[in-house]
Amino acid sequence: MDKKEFLKVAIDAINGKVEGYSLEQTNQALKSALIEMNGGSNKINIKTFYRGNALFDIVQELIPVMIETGLRADNPLFNLIDYRNIALGDVNEFLLEGVNELVVSNVAKGIQGIRRQRLMGREVLRIETELRMIKVFEGLNRLLSGRIIFSDLVDAVAKAYNKQILNDAHAAIESIGATTIGMNANFVKFGIFDEEEFIQLIERVESITGKSATIVGTRTALRRLDIDPAIMSEKAKMDLHTAGFVGMFNGTPCVRLRQSVNKDGSFILNDNRILILASDDKPIKFVNEGEGLLIDHVATENADLTQEYVFAQAYGIGVVCATPLGIYNIA
Repeated sequence: MDKKEFLKVAIDAINGKVEGYSLEQTNQALKSALIEMNGGSNKINIKTFYRGNALFDIVQELIPVMIETGLRADNPLFNLIDYRNIALGDVNEFLLEGVNELVVSNVAKGIQGIRRQRLMGREVLRIETELRMIKVFEGLNRLLSGRIIFSDLVDAVAKAYNKQILNDAHAAIESIGATTIGMNANFVKFGIFDEEEFIQLIERVESITGKSATIVGTRTALRRLDIDPAIMSEKAKMDLHTAGFVGMFNGTPCVRLRQSVNKDGSFILNDNRILILASDDKPIKFVNEGEGLLIDHVATENADLTQEYVFAQAYGIGVVCATPLGIYNIA
């Protein structure tokens, strides 16, 4: 299997589009091809895996595909992300026309800010990027030795990288508040849950956007929508039983955001915070800049003299809300 054929089969496998072969056959074919590129050995070492050899080049091309596939996974948060994949040096600007109010927030530590400028009545925004890295050596060795299959490697790389992206995106959402440019206290509420006040906030967001709203929050947050059991429909009761929250609140659909955690196990998303969104605009702007680079650190750089390989990719995340959204903080 030559490089071109291998890349096609591998990318099809990553995207779940392999035809004519079983998953087991595909994984075995990919593993065999990788071992062949590695000089017939099922172990990676400094003599066989280095910049310029076939296996190294293949891995460098495949990892970005693994990451992007995982990024588009089934997670409602990614419906809020405006994703752009640009070449290094290309202009990563977001041009918003006909917008009277914009929300442009600097977000959590480790996420770059946004530079903006006015241009003939339009707003031009630029997301700054920062290099992120992930180690890949152990996964490759386990793949070639047969301890994991190709799809396991794809999952491991995508999950590790996208977990950080997800955390950054969550932090971006959490950064929006009443003092953010374009927002005010009418769109941010605090206190004990009050059904009438909550419905009024939905009405306010729908009125300013001209679109139907969606209620968004973690499962714990959505469970705090106080519904009188006496008037709860059988469908709502079933939603509560199967999903942990009602799928519809007074005619407005509810969508769960999956919680994510910091390294210490603390939650990133506020379980007392509910968002009301009613716009086609995706407020989280994500820029993936340039081609990913597989870097081979020389063994003498590590105290135990082990060879280390890391994949580096520059990306940036910011928040740009063309229209206000509602935020309800439950005491």
